[in-house]
Amino acid sequence: MDSKDEQAIKRGQEALEKAQEAQNKAVKAEKEANEKLAQAQADKQKFTFDEARIEAAIAYANALVAGDAYGITKAGYELEDKIAAAQKKADDLSAKIPVARAERDKAKDALEAAEKTASQEYQKVGLSYSRSVLEEAEVKANAVTVGWYKADNGSWSYIVSPKGEKATGWKFVDGAWYHFNAEGVMQKWWVKDGNTWYYLNGSGQMQTGWLQDGGKWYYLENSGAMKASQWFQVGGKWYYVDGSGALAVNTTVGGYTVNGNGEWVK
Repeated sequence: MDSKDEQAIKRGQEALEKAQEAQNKAVKAEKEANEKLAQAQADKQKFTFDEARIEAAIAYANALVAGDAYGITKAGYELEDKIAAAQKKADDLSAKIPVARAERDKAKDALEAAEKTASQEYQKVGLSYSRSVLEEAEVKANAVTVGWYKADNGSWSYIVSPKGEKATGWKFVDGAWYHFNAEGVMQKWWVKDGNTWYYLNGSGQMQTGWLQDGGKWYYLENSGAMKASQWFQVGGKWYYVDGSGALAVNTTVGGYTVNGNGEWVK
């Protein structure tokens, strides 16, 4: 496909998009005009009802009072002006309906002509055209590669779909668990999920088993959850961790002594 063919296809695509936009606007205009017409007709019916009610009131007033009562009542309601305004509004909107329809039909014709041109240009380079071609091309052009993504600020995210959606919460990738915040950024070091603490190394991978951090030892279950405020057994030996999860060493806990390795001394 040479540059001339590519330019021709691009022109066809642009013409098609413009025609589609024009058609959408025309259809919307027709819908709005129909809605306005319906409202105007409803207003006219209301005014007609008011007219009958007011005329009855006028007749009653004339029967009771002679002289200028009719003119006063009529002036107060401005009856003729209201009816005339409603009628004009309905007539004006009625006139817009065929105009909107004509604009819609014109846009539709332009769309069909653009599609015909696009089809011819595609055939010149051995391609088969359909309206979905443009939609598929747009999706592919905007598609994002699924997998790890490094932002300019150095943070990592994991893209889970071609639309660019990012993983949030826990995600199992390449044999390891990772945790991503609400914005999809991979977390590192200590992370609290609910009421439970977890530890993720510098690569974001969740850790299990014994962990030394800041000169203290912690124990992470197979689920990654940090143990806290409890006795537990590992390899046949008993250990105790306090409320912060730190291993108790060289001390007595509830009458039980633990040595420098944190092991209970029987």
